[in-house]
Amino acid sequence: MRDVALAPGDILILDNYRGVHGRRPFEAKYDGRDRWLKRVSVTRDLRRQRCGTLSPDSADLPKPTGGQR
Repeated sequence: MRDVALAPGDILILDNYRGVHGRRPFEAKYDGRDRWLKRVSVTRDLRRQRCGTLSPDSADLPKPTGGQR
């Protein structure tokens, strides 16, 4: 496991299985310094992309329709 310090405006792209599920646990203090992960999906082939569920904080975005599997 490796710690990575990010500054405001930095971005880190990682493999979900290696990075996100292996991070150290923490208790949120809600003091503005907690670490939160935002989710983004990057794909090469939209035909293979799985339709997902939007999180509550993205409720103002249009929901995905249809989609091929």
